[in-house]
Amino acid sequence: HFDTLYKEGASGQGTLTQYTRYLTIALAILQSTTLITVARSGALFGTSGSPECSQLLTNDAWYAIMLMVLTMTAGTGVIMWMGEMVTERGIGNGMSILIFTSIAAQFPNSLLSIAQQRGIDILLIVLAIGLLIVAAVVFVEQSQRRVPVQYAKRMVGKRTYGGNNTYIPIKVNMAGVIPIIFASSLLYLPALIAQFNQPAAGQEPAAWVVWITNYLTKGDHPLYMLMYFLLIVGFTYFYVAITFNPEE
Repeated sequence: HFDTLYKEGASGQGTLTQYTRYLTIALAILQSTTLITVARSGALFGTSGSPECSQLLTNDAWYAIMLMVLTMTAGTGVIMWMGEMVTERGIGNGMSILIFTSIAAQFPNSLLSIAQQRGIDILLIVLAIGLLIVAAVVFVEQSQRRVPVQYAKRMVGKRTYGGNNTYIPIKVNMAGVIPIIFASSLLYLPALIAQFNQPAAGQEPAAWVVWITNYLTKGDHPLYMLMYFLLIVGFTYFYVAITFNPEE
């Protein structure tokens, strides 16, 4: 069904976009409900029952919860609309720009923290490494494989037409940042499930909750890095397989 819509041109693309909007709103409702549920348990920013998390929600009546879910979902809708507007104006991929903006907004505080804790020398090294990474990302993102195409010559009267050589540009990185987003979202699920199973005060957490907390919630753990790498590679192949048909 989706492949048929994709081949229908502008009308099919519009239908797929509408499906994407519905799915986004559904996921926003699910995520907002999950966040509120975790906040009610006092485990949103720490262990269940901790003093800093026990008073996050002062009113847990049903109408207050519905209002919070509606507000979070509406915020997601506004962000989705802003991303579509940026894309339609030809500035670039709207959602990617918004994600980059949210990440870049944290740079000043992060750099200031590095300078205060590690010194100016470490800050300069971090900046140099960051610039090299940005240059490498831009290089790979702009890279393309040019498949040569040669048009056959044809005779019209006494004149010869065609015979030109051109190429079909195929990007090296066709998936962009989509696999990274999918991989990070999937790795967040175990930590979210573990938060729902926090023990009561004075009780020991389950063994699997401890394992997830130790290995799948910290980005500096080797197991987390390995799973993150494998998921990115897998989602890259999957995304390219469903969006690029070499026969077409």
